[in-house]
Order: sequence, then C-alpha cells, then structure tokens
Amino acid sequence: VFFNIVKSFRSLGVPHPELIAAQWATESSWGKSHSGKNNVFGIKEFDPNKPRTFVPTKEWDPKLQKLVNKTEPFADYEDYADAFIARANFTIDNPRYAKAGYFEAKNLKEAAYAIDRAGYANTGNPGSYAESLISIMVGCGVDVERAGPAAAGAPRPQISAEGNLAAQP
Repeated sequence: VFFNIVKSFRSLGVPHPELIAAQWATESSWGKSHSGKNNVFGIKEFDPNKPRTFVPTKEWDPKLQKLVNKTEPFADYEDYADAFIARANFTIDNPRYAKAGYFEAKNLKEAAYAIDRAGYANTGNPGSYAESLISIMVGCGVDVERAGPAAAGAPRPQISAEGNLAAQP
C-alpha cells in the first residue's frame, strides 16, 4: 500500500509523496485505524458545518507543558479518495507549511522536519514526528537524503473533489 500511495501522489505532482505515504502509515497504523470516517491522515476539522467525528486523543498543552487527554474534531470523508484529496490540498491550503519550508525542502528529510515545524502533529517534542516519518520511509527502503525535484517556484497542484488538477501560483 505504501508504494501505491507514493505512485498515486507522484502521478498528481504532489510534493513529497513518500512522506505522505509515511504519514498515512503513522496516522492510520498502516491503514488499521481512522481518526474520523475514512480519515487516514489525522486531519482535524474545526468547522461545525462540515462532517466530523470527535475522537479522544493526546495533545500537547503548551500551558501545562505536557501531553493531555482531549477530545478533538477530526474530519470525516465520503471515501478514501476524498481523504487523499484532502491531504494533497492540506499543506497547500495552510500557509504555515510554506512558511516552515515544506515546499522548498531539497529532500524528504528536510520535508519531514518542515512538516513537523509547521505543527502537523502536536507532540510537544520538536522533531519527534519528523523522526517517526523518516524511520518509516527508511524502513521502506526510501533514501530520505536523495535530492528531489526542486519545489521552489514550481506551481503547486490543487486537486478538486473530482480529482482534477489545477495549478496554484
């Protein structure tokens, strides 16, 4: 499944497909669990008008400086295709990923640390999410330090619910 995910995201021109496959692996326990209906990427949904499921989770509380048990709203998706489209667009739609250097990362290791800095996972331990993603990729035989296609200045794909691509500036 890991390499099918890589192939799918690569064919759409989505940056860092191996990293996204590693996120799928860690966020869904290799496809065994969901944080919301068909949500295999742990994407939260704070809009009360959109479908979501409240799920118990552990989140870093910066005031208490520790992990705390919380119930958080996770996005619900019609099917896995919708979940994959949502993940493809997630980093594009959230400026914090560009600010953290995700799109300019020269390799998968840099991309993993960028997504961690941007706060994809709220662990309270900077770098730990990146290290878990790197470990999964390396375990699958991926060279995380191999230079990838230059993302800087390249148009970023936006994927519609129908699966159509539209370049974003």
